[in-house]
Amino acid sequence: MPKVGVRDLQRDASGVIDRVMRTGRPTIVTKYNEPVAAVVAIDAGDLEDFVLANAPEFVRAMRAADLALIEGHTASADDVFAEIEAEPMSRARGVKPGPPRLTEREHNVLQLVAEGFTTREIAERLGVTPQTVKRTLARIFDKLGAGARAMEIRT
Repeated sequence: MPKVGVRDLQRDASGVIDRVMRTGRPTIVTKYNEPVAAVVAIDAGDLEDFVLANAPEFVRAMRAADLALIEGHTASADDVFAEIEAEPMSRARGVKPGPPRLTEREHNVLQLVAEGFTTREIAERLGVTPQTVKRTLARIFDKLGAGARAMEIRT
């Protein structure tokens, strides 16, 4: 397995990363000839899944979602969209308000997520960056009180 010293990594980080990306082989980073880290090529989606899976709020939300599923509390995407769209009529009739109304972009993003598109694919379809899609998803789940990105598992 290739090795690179910390100083060499500082001098040519871009070259080391390019080599790892090109070959797909990890490189061990050493300090005083002792291994201290590894540079490994990873998929952005895998990294996001790892971060989300290890974030405490995500873990709590996933446990709550799992419990809701076990208890049989489920709804189809169509039912969720219908509930969101019916919110203004509910308020007019004096019914307890439902979820906040989604913007057109939020609705489009949520529809594409429900259809199984990845963050990257959604960004390409809408002509925005993946970060914009991620921020939009965060707003959607915040509005819906989901607290986690449980619906989308591919990026």
